[in-house]
Amino acid sequence: MINRLLLKKIAVIGDIHCEDTILQKTVDFIKNENIENIFSTGDIVDGIGDINLTIDILKSYNIKTVLGNHDRWFLENKMRDLKNATQYKSINSNYLDYLKTLPKELDILTPNGVAILSHGIKDNDMNKIGEYDSNYTLTYNLELQKILKDRKYRYLIQGHSHNRMVKKIDHLTVLNAGSLTSENGAGFMTIDFIENTVQFYIFNDILDIISDKLIKL
Repeated sequence: MINRLLLKKIAVIGDIHCEDTILQKTVDFIKNENIENIFSTGDIVDGIGDINLTIDILKSYNIKTVLGNHDRWFLENKMRDLKNATQYKSINSNYLDYLKTLPKELDILTPNGVAILSHGIKDNDMNKIGEYDSNYTLTYNLELQKILKDRKYRYLIQGHSHNRMVKKIDHLTVLNAGSLTSENGAGFMTIDFIENTVQFYIFNDILDIISDKLIKL
């Protein structure tokens, strides 16, 4: 799927995991910053919050979202014994239909080239790139190597690891917004493709949003 608008600035929300309260605070902040285009790396289900409220927020604000591995497991009725796993009986039928329509990847057109948004790497929702992955590890990451060889993409925006990151691999810049869970500190990021910067934001203990690292692309 391709987002055909040329986007100069976007916000990216990482893995959500039913954090409806933090999601709403995130969206309110982003909208107050006058950023209209919001994306998410998926993993909407499986968390302590309300799945129906979570999806309602995503739909209400037209947040473009890809399918995560937890969403796939939910639709396949697998791994439902996980801690805080979302159960079928807890989701409204129209929101179930919403999950079924989520794409695995989404192309985003920017002034600097094309970005691909996916939970992992393209249709492999379990493939993640870590900040400290060695050259050896990256060399044998087949999906990554295919993207590098094709040279279609300038940016890879992914989730899955829950770790905020900007990592350059040859011509490709890999970005990860982290997650909305408290596991590694809830947060999100904005990307300015004109200023070539990534601004990370985090939540403090009383769920106020504070600026974190500003990284030059």
